[in-house]
Amino acid sequence: MNATTKLVRNPEILSTEVGESLVMMSMETGNYHELDSIGTTIWDELETPKSLDELCDSLCGEYDVTPGQCREDIEPFLQQMKGHGLVSEV
Repeated sequence: MNATTKLVRNPEILSTEVGESLVMMSMETGNYHELDSIGTTIWDELETPKSLDELCDSLCGEYDVTPGQCREDIEPFLQQMKGHGLVSEV
């Protein structure tokens, strides 16, 4: 994944907020996933296709983090989400 690769969430994933977490279920696999508040923010951002750069721009405006640290922190998370079929490249 590079900084300009666009990602979007899988529309087949069901999700609901439980407290400060987001619980998600894959209709394809039956697997459940839980996201914390920052993961939920990323999930919400990916309702429309966004690149890593676009996500970091948005997150840096919302959280006290530098663009470099943001990329370092969320790229592995996005790779995991992609590996679980929660998001895909467009």
